[in-house]
Amino acid sequence: MRRVISVCLILSLTTISINSICQAQVSQTAVPFLRIPAGARATGMGEAFVAISDDATATYWNPSGLGTYPLTSNWLEYPLPMQFELKSIALLRNDVPELNYERYDVWAISDLDLFKLHRSSWLNYEEYITQSGESLESILRKYTQVADDDRIKSMKEITARFNQPVSRDSLMTLKEKVVKSSIPAGEETSSSWDDLLSAWDNCLLAPENLMRLVKQINDFLKDDSLTLSETSQLVAFLPKVISRSLPATVKIPFRVLFTDTLTTAGSDGKLLWVGSQDGLFSFDGKKWKRYFVDDGLPSKHVTAILPLSEKFVWVGTDRGAVKFDGTKWTGVPWGDEIKDKEILCFANRGEREIWSATKSQLFKLEGESWQPYEKYKFKIGDTMDKVVSKFLGSEDEKTVLQAMERVKLINGLSDSVVASGQTINLPFELALNGEITALIKDDQENLWVGTNHGLKRYTENQWFTYGYRTYTAVEGDDAQKVAREFLRSDDEEKIQKLSQIIMDYNHLKSTGKLEPGQKVYVYNNATGSEILSLAEVGGDKVVVGTEYGTIRWDGQSWGRYYHAGLERAKTKKIIHQDGELWFATTEKVVIFAHAKREITFTHSNWAPELATDMYLEYLSYVQHVEGWGTFGTSLNFFSYGRNVRMDEFGRQTGEFSSYELAFAFSFGTRVSPNISTGLSAKIIHSHLADQGAGREKGRGAGTSFAIDAGLLYNNFILRKLTLGSALTNLGPNIAYIDVNQSDPLPRQLSIGLAYRIVDTPFNRLTATAQIDKILVDIRLKDDSNTPIKEGISNELKEAVENMGIEYRYGSYVSLRAGYHYDEEGGVKNPTFGAGLQYSAFRFDFAYIPSSKTSMLGNTMLFTMTGRF
Repeated sequence: MRRVISVCLILSLTTISINSICQAQVSQTAVPFLRIPAGARATGMGEAFVAISDDATATYWNPSGLGTYPLTSNWLEYPLPMQFELKSIALLRNDVPELNYERYDVWAISDLDLFKLHRSSWLNYEEYITQSGESLESILRKYTQVADDDRIKSMKEITARFNQPVSRDSLMTLKEKVVKSSIPAGEETSSSWDDLLSAWDNCLLAPENLMRLVKQINDFLKDDSLTLSETSQLVAFLPKVISRSLPATVKIPFRVLFTDTLTTAGSDGKLLWVGSQDGLFSFDGKKWKRYFVDDGLPSKHVTAILPLSEKFVWVGTDRGAVKFDGTKWTGVPWGDEIKDKEILCFANRGEREIWSATKSQLFKLEGESWQPYEKYKFKIGDTMDKVVSKFLGSEDEKTVLQAMERVKLINGLSDSVVASGQTINLPFELALNGEITALIKDDQENLWVGTNHGLKRYTENQWFTYGYRTYTAVEGDDAQKVAREFLRSDDEEKIQKLSQIIMDYNHLKSTGKLEPGQKVYVYNNATGSEILSLAEVGGDKVVVGTEYGTIRWDGQSWGRYYHAGLERAKTKKIIHQDGELWFATTEKVVIFAHAKREITFTHSNWAPELATDMYLEYLSYVQHVEGWGTFGTSLNFFSYGRNVRMDEFGRQTGEFSSYELAFAFSFGTRVSPNISTGLSAKIIHSHLADQGAGREKGRGAGTSFAIDAGLLYNNFILRKLTLGSALTNLGPNIAYIDVNQSDPLPRQLSIGLAYRIVDTPFNRLTATAQIDKILVDIRLKDDSNTPIKEGISNELKEAVENMGIEYRYGSYVSLRAGYHYDEEGGVKNPTFGAGLQYSAFRFDFAYIPSSKTSMLGNTMLFTMTGRF
């Protein structure tokens, strides 16, 4: 649907522009306030904003800006490094001053390595800036917090190999060849090589000189011998390869930290935790710390991590779970009957409600112990079969009866009669099918449990099953017959596969036979397949990674993400943070950068040197609707102040107010990754006077409507370049007294470009230029009233050229300057502006200084914008 709308917008834009040019009127334009710029930011940049339009003022400048990020959601894809088998990801805050996905680095683990996605690049090392007097050993001790000399020695070797272009073994081989072939062979040559190898161990080699040395040796040894001259050259050059100090930066590979397989990762955003089969590691962005069994872990084999805050973290091991408060580790006891204590996952709602799971069992933290059951207090009217049936979410009598026997055994009951007010334990394991794979708790008190046989939800003492349909067996039914009936296919391979699923899920015997009236569950959709990952996204909405693609629950129905191949991808980890989503698949990490709602308000006492009671006010609000695009509304109001009414004899008869306003409804969407388009429809009302002058009938007021249309194009080669165009105020003439005296709207074509000269997280410099051309012909006539033909030079003179520049430091301060050049109108004035941002709020100011060529001297604009 969105693509259809986009195509219609493009066709409309083309048609309207042709009609506007062809139907230009011979008259001056009315409602000139429609050309007064909206927003202090754009004004400060010389009114050259049509190619930017990335905030709520896009409803005025170019509605296609509504189809760009951050006003429209954006999907970003980052392919994983070659041969990297991803297991999980975590997010860690960086120093990027943004309020979106950019302020988080993605950390990804495989069995043997750790990678960081930083500014679109995957790195498996930390680039450490060295300081005077530091050595490789001192850096590693500081960075890794390791004191053991043998571990440091191993780390030095790995780090040196990572930083040097030639391996130590290759240098050893070259040394043997050189010493053997040297004339004369002696201790001087061997000693120089020993110094070289020692420098290699400590990263004290100059890489360029090292490569020159290797090339020189290979050239000299082409005849398998060295002359006296060649030997002398090598001996003289060897010291030049050795540096007295470390290079400006040293790359410390993350793998120096780990001695065994990595298992899991987690983060609260400020502290990264990485688990392995040989301990737990934390990283605060500057240094690492390792935790052992001696520190309080039940086992060195870490299996799950749940960070609750910068202080508190739950850690699961193959021998149970513990909580760390930043100072001490606190274990939680298990019942003697619990055999499997290998924690696979956690779930929580705040810091108090904690759930954990092993492959086969689910546990809830009650007080100071893990409980594998729910406590249920019988009420009046409750019976054992009703309570158990509701708890299981099952209608099958056989299943309910078997569960009742298990409940009686666990609670020490001799029969099924339970008195009102009595409390019994209902084991979670009775409702679970298969092995647990994922766990989350949403904001609506729902516990979502993923298994290798599908998805379940637990709320208010009741389990719900997804992905399966209930079937009541009849005489002669078996699993294969049911599979054939559901598939309505003769494909024996598919029938056999579904038949096996039915048997496994319903715990049927090998024959697969069903008893008449028996209720069985039959696989129906992807929520019944193996669940790989879960994430809650607010309320009772969840995102689920399944064996057959990534799906989402909006609280009422299931849907798929048809972006970046997620509908088919096996998503191993999903993270929801600050409204954004990160999907870690087997091939890439996909980021869903959520659109931001925005509201902006502008006020200006316009042209104060001309009049003291004229002012402009502009209000706009934009919001993205997923699957459609971004919608916006705006109100543009201009007051001309109060005027004195005069009769035909020049006598004052009273006062009246003059004003003009336009209300617009806008829509913008992305047509392709590089093109967005938009359309605005607006109602215009001009109230110049409350009655006609002299004998004129009617009032000095009129109403009309108009359409704006625009396009934005981001160059896929020069990604820093954006081209924009907009046709504005395209509509019928506006009449005040009668139709014969109607005046055209200020129909205008704007074409511009914007280029990011500097584009880093802390420094961004953007230059922009724009040409505006009124599409209303004002034709000159000679003395005989014959229209004078105007050439292209006159057309260009009528065009208005604007240019501007904006420098932004982080997301805090912006400085702007621009120039507005209108040769035909005799307006040539500079503009200046500044902006301050705090959190989601931005204040912008623009100033037009006094000028002999402009009546807008000393005009100031103030804009307040909120993004949420």
